[in-house]
Amino acid sequence: MRTAYGNGDRFTRWCGRSISLALLLVALPGATASAADTPEVLRSSVVDRVAGLDGNSARPGEGAGLTDDLKSAAWVVSEASGLQRIAGSAGPLRTVSVGEGCYVQAISLPLLLARCHTTPGGEYWLFDTDSGERTEVRGLRFMDRLFAMGTNWVGGVNCLHHCYEMYLNFKTGQYVFGDESQSEFPIAVRDLDDPDLRPLYTFPRKFDDYIRVAPYSLTLSGQDELRRPLILRRGPRARTLSRCLRNCRGIRLTSRYATWHENGALFAHNLRTKRTYRVARPAAARDGRVTRTALLEDAVLSAVRLDSGGYVVLRAALP
Repeated sequence: MRTAYGNGDRFTRWCGRSISLALLLVALPGATASAADTPEVLRSSVVDRVAGLDGNSARPGEGAGLTDDLKSAAWVVSEASGLQRIAGSAGPLRTVSVGEGCYVQAISLPLLLARCHTTPGGEYWLFDTDSGERTEVRGLRFMDRLFAMGTNWVGGVNCLHHCYEMYLNFKTGQYVFGDESQSEFPIAVRDLDDPDLRPLYTFPRKFDDYIRVAPYSLTLSGQDELRRPLILRRGPRARTLSRCLRNCRGIRLTSRYATWHENGALFAHNLRTKRTYRVARPAAARDGRVTRTALLEDAVLSAVRLDSGGYVVLRAALP
């Protein structure tokens, strides 16, 4: 099951729907586990080092574009040649080229969704990492912007007049408009693996970053980005993972872990044991800040922008 909530900071300001009942959901007294409460330490190691990129996003000139499908992750190696590195839960790193001037927007192996600025023809392409075949995404409309994909659908937004979520089945050509949003970047919370594009959940309030993986949900709530608490819920129970006094970003959630980065540091919370970990960086990456994260089944990856230039990708095994 894949949704179009995307990865981390690329979608921080997307708005969901306003549901007043969500205001009734409050944290239970004492259920607080702030990142400032001296979490346990997980050690990480460098898996890749690239010069000339800033480790932030997948748009031209802006760096690593670390993205994941919760099973595998991809990031930019060379902006000029379109080289991408791919990492999975097991096996060695793979390197593929999606073409000059192309940048990966989403991953659903063996396919990558790439946005190309110099390729003749369309703007968006699917790249098969097994065969090397490139296929243009046809059937898009003017002002469509894609940022997510599953095994059947790509998802994004169209902001010609008002902003709507949009979906395209790249196998059948079916095009679907979603709900109107009150923001330029609405979040598409539908199952992009499902041929019927079934809805998964709706947002509890505006100004929230929200992910749901039943029975859990993870929310950054409020308009003030510098003071938005990170709350994990399971039914009526709520637990504050961090007060986020220094701006939490890049929230990710699976059935096992919640991860986020805060003030340049990466944190992981085990849903079963309720332990929170801080991912320590090796000496080669201490002079930098975490800018993007990717969550796999057994590990968490982070792109660290180095003060000395370039970036490194770190990997920490999850206990």
